[in-house]
Amino acid sequence: MNRRADDVSDTVRVRLIGLPVQLHVSTAMHLDALQRELDVLATSEEPPSVPRRLTELVAELRERHGTLGAAHEAAVETAAERGDSTVDLTYDVPVEVADAAEALDSLLDEVDDYCRRGEHLLTLAAAPEVNAYRRWLLGQFVSQIAGEDPVPWERSDEAHAAAAVTSDRAAAVVTSERDLMDPDDVPEGWTVEERESEVVVRPSGELDLQSAPELRDLLLAVRQEHTAVVQLDLSGVSFIDSVGLSMVVSAHQRLAADGARLVVSIPAHLERLFEISGLQQLFEHSS
Repeated sequence: MNRRADDVSDTVRVRLIGLPVQLHVSTAMHLDALQRELDVLATSEEPPSVPRRLTELVAELRERHGTLGAAHEAAVETAAERGDSTVDLTYDVPVEVADAAEALDSLLDEVDDYCRRGEHLLTLAAAPEVNAYRRWLLGQFVSQIAGEDPVPWERSDEAHAAAAVTSDRAAAVVTSERDLMDPDDVPEGWTVEERESEVVVRPSGELDLQSAPELRDLLLAVRQEHTAVVQLDLSGVSFIDSVGLSMVVSAHQRLAADGARLVVSIPAHLERLFEISGLQQLFEHSS
């Protein structure tokens, strides 16, 4: 049994037994995408439609995730490279980590609710098995710091719940009704062409951390108009970085979840970037 730590200066050994490697990778990818969008949101001028609580969560999540997020990545990456399905990890952590783990779990529940509603974030809510894994992972830090024995992933209640997930697991997408896009919301030099069943969005210039908030807000507004097809024409874009690419990926996933399509027009000067980033095959695209 783990030693119970009563002194705040003590450390406790926490053992994660049978950590599922691929599920961990999926969870990390979702958190990375979510964090990128929240970072973009943090750099933008707050639109009135974004709840104050969501903007507060941006800073809180960055602080909490930074505390717990990176410690075990190298070991899991090594296990994934070997093709291992599970890995055992051991940490010596201060007792304060229990409070941080509980706070992070609660924050992710709140942000997940915003993702599920789809009104303010493009990133989809975490899949049920991802949430189950997250609860087990953070719960092990909390319970073992309190003196309880480790519970392997495969024997946990969360693992059984994740295994029971079926094809109808996705929650219904909740959208908000809103008026058609105000032309004043379109950045200078960008164009938005509305047709019968599709919208063509043509950004201009560089798509990076500075302009990504505008792309995110514009695609979110288009998505909320229940458009069947969104054409993203990148012919006027001179450069796009990882943040801009992340916003496009999030829009693709959100529209697909809504039963809509994102068609990306990739100009010749950006084709290599999409190829080396592995996104060339993800999007339906036109020349």
